[in-house]
Amino acid sequence: MNQDGRSLTAAERRANQRARLPGFGRELVELRRQGMVPARPIVVALDSWKWGRSYPRLVVAEDLDPSEADFSVVAGLECFLAWSSKVTSVARRDTLIRVLVKCAPIFLWACDMAAPHESFIVVSRAKGLELREYA
Repeated sequence: MNQDGRSLTAAERRANQRARLPGFGRELVELRRQGMVPARPIVVALDSWKWGRSYPRLVVAEDLDPSEADFSVVAGLECFLAWSSKVTSVARRDTLIRVLVKCAPIFLWACDMAAPHESFIVVSRAKGLELREYA
């Protein structure tokens, strides 16, 4: 209920909730607050804790809705989205890509770990957004 005694709408409830950080997000946020940026691309691992272990990374666990998470830490950084078509739906991948694009990375490459030949660049340094369907 709000102060007027009426029930909150879904939009109001979402606005009142703090967006969840993906796995390892807190560490990257703290580094950014200190004025530091990773020297290597950030791996955004979708539905797997295995990918990107030797890189700075964010893990989008299976129970995290990408549209309700805070990915602002990727602003101005290079990102590599690791996902698998054997684990994750294309719709979920596309939701995450749209959220990442809104956060303005300078580079975003999406790689299907089950079919690497299907990889594609979403945002490039030269052209910016390469694929308008993710705007």
